[in-house]
Amino acid sequence: MSDEPQDKLPRHLIFFDGLCLMCNKSVQFLMRHDHQKKFYFSSLQSDYAKQFMHKQPSWYQNIDSIVYYREGAIFIKSDAVLQIFIALGGRWRFAKLFCIIPRKIRDYIYDSIAGSRYKWFNPITSCPLPPDEWKNHFLA
Repeated sequence: MSDEPQDKLPRHLIFFDGLCLMCNKSVQFLMRHDHQKKFYFSSLQSDYAKQFMHKQPSWYQNIDSIVYYREGAIFIKSDAVLQIFIALGGRWRFAKLFCIIPRKIRDYIYDSIAGSRYKWFNPITSCPLPPDEWKNHFLA
């Protein structure tokens, strides 16, 4: 895992809950489908994420949602999920159709799923290691 300087952020950076099995499975899904290897990942619990969040507005500093940083723009919750799928490209771009659903409704659904994730999936106690070809895409 690399420690990339804060001033040299990757163009596509996803912060996820490293203790959440569902979140880790989502990262594995993205690794399988990101053929261009454009995404970089960091656990919200990592020092890298804490440094990143510390430089953001105060309401970002305590966020427990997925965060997607793309070329200077920051997306959270359902916006993050949709923008990640759109950036993934190919057939996943059809996720853009869900943008017609008001954010308030999309975030309600996101929050309902996120709030139950530890009930549905036990928290993980150790971080799964990424495949060798993806190790440089994880920022500690």
